[in-house]
Amino acid sequence: MNYLKQVRDAWKFIKESKGYFAFVIILMIFGAALGWIYSVQLGLIIDPYLKELVDSLSGLNGWSLIVFILQNNLKVAFLGIILGVIFGIMPIINSVANGLVIGYVLKITIEQASIFEVWKIFPHGIFELPAIIIALGLGVKLGFSVFSRKEFSENFYKSFNVLLYIIIPLLIIAAIIEGSLIYFLG
Repeated sequence: MNYLKQVRDAWKFIKESKGYFAFVIILMIFGAALGWIYSVQLGLIIDPYLKELVDSLSGLNGWSLIVFILQNNLKVAFLGIILGVIFGIMPIINSVANGLVIGYVLKITIEQASIFEVWKIFPHGIFELPAIIIALGLGVKLGFSVFSRKEFSENFYKSFNVLLYIIIPLLIIAAIIEGSLIYFLG
């Protein structure tokens, strides 16, 4: 198939699916609000995970950081789409969970450092968050179409077309930015 046609088809499917992305964004905002409000309680759950993540990243060189981040984000995006097959439940849960972590991290960052430290979070999010939102939205769409064999087959194919031609390139850019920032700025 023609590469440019695949990219155009992917963007067309994204435009057709924008309601699902809005739904995922609303869920993430809801999760972020909960993460902000219940940061003390969530700290008991999230802090050990974040500590483990930071420990696993320490000592990695720039390239290894980029590969680690890319692998993690690809796994989240792929599972966000494929687990949507279960009536969209997993991408919905993942949307709220991502929001919880975002809200928690924002609140803790502002409390422990300052609002000016929040800027360090945003550069990689410019590419990573849209890619994850697209993947989760397509997972929800896939799950909602599971009862129509024809619609499900089309959505499945088109979702993986978007994964290959839009989501993966966005995640590669995000991993390079995030890995480089972590490596050079700490």
